[in-house]
Order: sequence, then structure tokens, then C-alpha cells
Amino acid sequence: MILCGSILHLFNNPHNDPLKLPVFLSYIIPKQKIFKYFSSFESMHLKIAKTGAHIELTGRCNLKCKYCYNQRFSSKDEFSKETLIEVIEQCKKIGVKNFTFSGGEPFLYRNLFDIIALCKNCYVSILTNGTLLSEKLLYKIKEYDQIKELKISLDGFEGHNKIRVGSKSDSIIQHIKNLKKILPDCFITINTIITKENIKELQKLYFLLRDIGIQQWRVDMPFYEGRYKQNYNSLKYPSFEKIVKTLQRILVAYFKDGCPFKLHIFNIYNSKMFENLKIKKLNANLNAHPCAYNRRNTFTLKPDGSITVCPSLGRPLSNIYQHKSVISALKLAEKHDFFRIKLKDMTCKKCRYLNICEGGCRADAYYWVGSLNAADPLCCSLLPLVEKYIWPVLPKEQRDLFLNSIIRTNRTPNRLPELDNIFTKK
Repeated sequence: MILCGSILHLFNNPHNDPLKLPVFLSYIIPKQKIFKYFSSFESMHLKIAKTGAHIELTGRCNLKCKYCYNQRFSSKDEFSKETLIEVIEQCKKIGVKNFTFSGGEPFLYRNLFDIIALCKNCYVSILTNGTLLSEKLLYKIKEYDQIKELKISLDGFEGHNKIRVGSKSDSIIQHIKNLKKILPDCFITINTIITKENIKELQKLYFLLRDIGIQQWRVDMPFYEGRYKQNYNSLKYPSFEKIVKTLQRILVAYFKDGCPFKLHIFNIYNSKMFENLKIKKLNANLNAHPCAYNRRNTFTLKPDGSITVCPSLGRPLSNIYQHKSVISALKLAEKHDFFRIKLKDMTCKKCRYLNICEGGCRADAYYWVGSLNAADPLCCSLLPLVEKYIWPVLPKEQRDLFLNSIIRTNRTPNRLPELDNIFTKK
């Protein structure tokens, strides 16, 4: 009782710095209890609000994808059930309503459904490689109303098998079809990464996904990190022009079919932009941060406890273990130099496409060029081709939005023919 009274006195004394208390407490209270007590104290004293959290439960994975940017994590990097219970409670206290769980492979995390049970009345999505989606598991998922979305990786057909080592496209496709039958109301997102091995299969994949009846297809390029660095020479794809022409053919079919699902092709097209469209021109805010993910009011928690802006940019901003709670770690993260970047301080402010790309992806800028303040070289290389090949095939209202948003007095970015030229430029 005397010890408890002393601790309460420390908390209640206005002259004490609450962020330094856990160092003292660590000598007398087990780690998990410090995390619990301190986070409860902070939720009352620190004002912070987030609407979404992407939590990477474990570093364990049953595949060895050749482009994986997250490969530095392993089975040793995994949250305990007790820690995640506290994490979820803290997230809900600061307003989080949308949870995404991933890994590694989240279905390898043995306490997954215990954690999901804590997310009642929230929107839960699970990002999975799809290999473990047996009918038994799908029926288990069906028991949890809060699971609204499954995001499944599928990179084509033979190309998928070569790239996603340990996964077979036929099996994944069957799992997606089973998912449609067993959970007809589940929002299905298919994630596809473009590489040399699958670029010729993308149009065939589009027709398959259309016929299955998915809700969203997201198409992206690999991040120059992790295994992709190691396998770059064997995986790199042809010229940017060939990529854009391939995607042009897909978009022609997509519009002809009446836009059968939401479509997000990074740096090229995003159908969500045109839902309830009320504007005729895009206008970049030069005083804003260039990271689009940052504007979502969400954060990512890595399996080693580090907090990052998004899953793709692996640079840690803080760590919940070092700072004893999600809330204090988030407060510290907000003071990071990353958030001081402004669009007005970048060379992009003089670009023809400023209003459209707003500097591009910070992860791509960092991985390809080595600077968080740099223009995204993929955007610089793709957008002149997008203007030439993609915008002309868009519906008039969409095409006009982009054409009205061009700053014609500004310069056209230096377009690189292919990814190899990025290294030459560096």
C-alpha cells in the first residue's frame, strides 16, 4: 500500500515529468504492467487523435517473395497477446475505428482472433498472402462481424508463382472464389505488384478479377528495399513506356466494362478520386506535407514496436517499448523531422504536374534517391507518359480534371526511360 501511494504521488505531482516515470518504475514493476498503468495515465493527460492503425502483428511469413521490402523481420519479431490488448485499448481511446492487421502473414499469429474480438464496432481489414485461406478459416472469419475486408496478394499466374515463392496462383484464385461464396458481403481487395515476370499477364488478370467479382484492385510497383534490392537485376521490368501502354489497355477494357470494381494504379489512376466529384481542378497546398498517407490520420506499428508513417517506409519515428506506450510514442513521433517537410520546400513546386502528384511517394523518394525531401522519381518518369497515353482514354469529366490541373507555365520533369536510369542519376 505504501508503494502504491508513492507511485500515485509521483503521477499526481505536477512537478514530475510523466514521460520519465517509467524509467524508475521499470525497477519495481514488470514491463507489461508498466505498459498498462502508464498508458492509462497518458490517455487522460495527452491529447492525440487518430482514426486508423495498421498493425503488423508478426514478422513470421510462410513465403519468400522476391520483392518483399519487409524481410528484415522474422519470427522473433512478434507482439505478445498482452501487449496487443493494451495497444488496441489505447488506439480506441485516441479515436481509432479502422484497424488493418498484417505481418509477415497475420494468419500465422496464433492470437489473431482474440485481438480482433477486441475491435468490436470497428472496421477491420486483414492483409494476407492468401495461402492459408482454407474453407475452415473462412468460416472462422465469418464469425466476426467487424472483419469487413480481406486484402489478398495475387500477382498473375506463372509470374505469381515465380515471384511469390511458396505460393501458387491456382490455389490463391480458388481461395478468392471460396471467399466470395462463404462471405458474400466481405470487401475483397486484390493487391498486385508489377515486375518483369508478370507484366504480360496483367490484362488476363484484370479479366479474371472482373469475372470473380472483387471489390477493388490495387496495382503498384516494388519498393527498392529488402529482397527487391537483392533481386533487382532479375526482376526489373522494361521501360516505363511499356508499363504505361500495358495499363492503358487495361483501362480501356475497364471503362468498356463499366468500371466493375474500384481501381487504384499507383501514380497513374485512382477511381476513388472521381466518386462524388464536385471539383474541376486539383490544387496542391504548398504548405502541406507531401505524404498522402500522412493525411489519412493513421499510423503503422511494426512487429518490433516501432512506429512508422506507413507500412512501406520503414524508417522508425519512435517505439512503443522504448516510450512505454502507444500514446507517448505517437506524441514523440509527431515531433520527428519527417513532419517538417513542406511541398513548398521541394523542387516539385515548379513542376507541370504539381497539383496532380504533390511530390509523390516519400518511400519511393527515399529508397530510390536517398532523400525524404526529394521528388519521387517514379512520378517524374510516369506522369509525362500518363498525360500522353492514359488521360486520352479517360471519360471526359476525368480527363478534363487532369488537364485543368496542369500548370502549363511550369517545367516538365526530367523523365527517366527506365529504373536503371535512376541509379545513373544518383
